[in-house]
Amino acid sequence: MFRIERERIEQAREKTEEEVVEHFDRWAANPLVRDWIAGAWVNPEERQRRLREILDLPPLPPPDSDPAGPSSCLVIILPSL
Repeated sequence: MFRIERERIEQAREKTEEEVVEHFDRWAANPLVRDWIAGAWVNPEERQRRLREILDLPPLPPPDSDPAGPSSCLVIILPSL
């Protein structure tokens, strides 16, 4: 019984990885995203701002407008290529 469940979980994981790769391929086909990946960035904040712009996400509030401090927001920082 556990072996069958383990195999089912492994198949689901493999399918999820394939879906992630397919999604990345679609995402990377977007010229704006390719430019962003290859772009030279002044600083991580500019890179984050540009990523949010490309993904049609609202801009993050300025740091001084958040009374809870930087720990209250999620920031995605991707590695430089």
